[in-house]
Amino acid sequence: MLMVIVGFAEFGEGDELIGIVGHLDVVPEGDGWDQDPFEMVDIDGVLTGRGVADDKGPLLAAYYAAKIVNEMDFEKKYKIRVIFGCDEENGSSCVKYYFKHRPYPAMGFTPDADF
Repeated sequence: MLMVIVGFAEFGEGDELIGIVGHLDVVPEGDGWDQDPFEMVDIDGVLTGRGVADDKGPLLAAYYAAKIVNEMDFEKKYKIRVIFGCDEENGSSCVKYYFKHRPYPAMGFTPDADF
């Protein structure tokens, strides 16, 4: 069985990296749901379900921002690497694995739906 726990997309040129780290996984279904956790439900205009208010949207926004900046006509001094983790909800083994095999960025941030 093939298990993907982390991936990345890279834009720009330069020796140093700006890292954008986020995750695509969702919380385990667990207990305590008022509806089927595998079904998104609209309750009075509020979406509920596994993963509806987490980092997928902000991570995709950061991906597109990096892509747009890369296409702009000015000298880039850094590569931008968007890192897509897939195990944040179970201990972030994705990030540990990534940094075991890839360099740390010179600077970085994490786009998050809670901010």
